[in-house]
Formats: sequence, structure tokens, C-alpha cells
Amino acid sequence: MANQTGLQFTLALAGADDLDLAVVDFTLTEALSRPFHLAVNLASRDPDLAPEAFLDRELGLTIWQDGAVLRRVHGIATAFGRGDSGHRRTFYSLTIQPALWRLSLRHNSRIFQNVSPLTIINTLCDERGITDVAFAATREPARREYCVQYRETDLAFIQRLAAEEGLFYFHEFEDAPGGAHRLVFADDPQVLASLGERTYHGRAGGTPPLRHLRKLSQVSRVRPASAMLKDYSFKQPGYSQLHQAQLHEHMAEGLEAQRGVVDKGYEHYDYPGRYKADASGEAFTRIRLEHLRHDALTAEAESDLPELAPGNRFTLTDHDAERLNRDWQVVSVVHHGRQPQA
Repeated sequence: MANQTGLQFTLALAGADDLDLAVVDFTLTEALSRPFHLAVNLASRDPDLAPEAFLDRELGLTIWQDGAVLRRVHGIATAFGRGDSGHRRTFYSLTIQPALWRLSLRHNSRIFQNVSPLTIINTLCDERGITDVAFAATREPARREYCVQYRETDLAFIQRLAAEEGLFYFHEFEDAPGGAHRLVFADDPQVLASLGERTYHGRAGGTPPLRHLRKLSQVSRVRPASAMLKDYSFKQPGYSQLHQAQLHEHMAEGLEAQRGVVDKGYEHYDYPGRYKADASGEAFTRIRLEHLRHDALTAEAESDLPELAPGNRFTLTDHDAERLNRDWQVVSVVHHGRQPQA
């Protein structure tokens, strides 16, 4: 049943279309390079739903408005709870996460030799049946002569390896009932899908547009303006293996507060840089600076846009501060939905 805004939320369990489940509320937490977490509270006329009917099985949440699908989220049930029973319905709770979460249950130590980091990541995913993996990398990482997973989960190893290579990941959800969720690794925000323009409404009073952002707060922070890494190779003992990356004026475009930081000498130095060739050294140094500056300019806002998700970009319009009418990349988001009439 839809509410006054036309919104409706439904949950489906793969292979159980006749299951009586009504979504009471949900909270979906998403962020780059982190498995999403969907907590759903449900009501059912069946007082005897069993955990084994849900755990480790595929489910999908669908967000509707006026009968049209706004968004789907697919995953697997990782937790199941039973609450109190009322006159007609019993309350249940479910936690839904991506198939990638299964890799957090596997703990291992092993060695990979002379293989690309992308191959290692693909191998770890394939071992757990995660075959819908895509790489949108603009740089081909060098082969690792000797790469060790040491007393850590497969998921922790993937996240560590991806971070070293400047890769972040997110999920794309197939727009179909019971659809798949693709795991995507990328290394450049420019390869992300653009949602186009999204309207900002900050004035009190009046009737706000149905789909908009509001209550935006922006924070600029002082961060290092350069990074320098150094390493040593016994094959070339006289070569310094020194590489430097700097924040240039064009990199600070749109970050007016950072323009005075460039010449202040805020430098990050580290040794060893954990590379053996110039190509890797240059990339690792640039990646280190990008990591150090990842929150140099951030913003938080509220919205009624369910399509906002990590892995998307959008252009903000109609903000009274013109400098904020620019492209933004979504790095994390929390969606809340309530359906008390359920």
C-alpha cells in the first residue's frame, strides 16, 4: 500500500513469490569501498517464519512511487530476527548485504606470485561464486612479484590491495525482480555514471519540488599539498627511486580554500614506498596524495532522491552559493524509508 507521497516499499525473497511480507521500515547504508548494509523491519501474518528460509538467500528491496520503480537493491540475508506478535501480524527483522560480504567469513594466509592485483581480486571473488565483477580501471596495475595475504579475511585483503592500487568499489543493481548486483572496481571518478542535474531547495516556505536536495553543509579542510615516496632496489642501488606528487592550481579548481595551501610546504614523506619500478612509484605517489586529500572538500545534505548512491555523480543546481552549483561525487549515503500503514 502506497503512502500519501505515492511511495511504496516491497521485499521479495528469491523463489518465494507468495510469501507474506510487508515492509514496515528500512535503513540502507552505502559507501564507496564498503559492503552496503540494508536493515529491514517486516510484518507478516505468518507467526512461524524460520531463519533457514532466509539466511544466505537472495532478497530484493524495491522502492516504488505511483506504481513506477525508482530503485532496486539486491543482496543476501545475513541476519534474521523475530519480534513480538500482535493481533494479526508478527514482526521480523532482516539484514541484507552484498554477496561480497561472504568474503569477510573466510580467513586465510597465502602467496600470489607474478600476477596482477586485478587477477588476484578476481580470483578471490570467483572462489566464492562472485562472477559479476567489472573493472573500470584507467591504469593497468603492474604484476606483483610476491603478494601475501597474511592472517586476514579475503574481504580485508581485497580492500587493502585495492586501496594500494588506488581502486575503489561499489555495486550496481540490475533493474529487474530478482536481479543481480554487480561489483565494480574503478580508479577515476570520471568513469562514474552521471545522474545529470539535481535541484537544490533551501528556502523556507512555499512548496518544495518533489525531488530535490536541501540542508546542504559544505566543509573545506587543510590537507597535505604534496607527497613524496622513496624506495630501494638492489638491482639499481644507485637509483634513488624517489617520486613526488603535488597539488597544482588546476587540481584545486573549485576548492578556493585550498589555493593558499599549495605553497605552504605541507608535504607527506614515506619510506619505503613499496615499489620497484618508476611506473608503480609514480602511480603510488599520486594515489597516496589523493588518499590524503580525499576529504579536502566534502558536503552533507538531505534529499528525497533514492537514486543517489556511491558510484554516481550529479550536478547541483539552484543553490544560492554559486560555487556549490558544480559536479559532486556521492561517496556515502543513508536512505531511510517508513511504511507504518503496513
